Amino acid sequence: MYSHSTNNNGVNMSKIIYKKRGSFCFEDEGTTYRCATMEEALEAGGVEEKVAVSGVPYKVDSSDVEVGTKDE
Repeated sequence: MYSHSTNNNGVNMSKIIYKKRGSFCFEDEGTTYRCATMEEALEAGGVEEKVAVSGVPYKVDSSDVEVGTKDE
């Protein structure tokens, strides 16, 4: 991934925080940062991915999206 790659929202995708093996990680200019908590990753410069929900005129953090089960 190129360091100047952005998603449609203008967010540098390489700074999007993802969870890997119990750590919260993000990449910035070729360096991978690993943090113990989401808060530490946000403070270190990572960003939460924004999710566009169909039919809703705003975006929400991906961690706030609740995925229902088959029974719901």
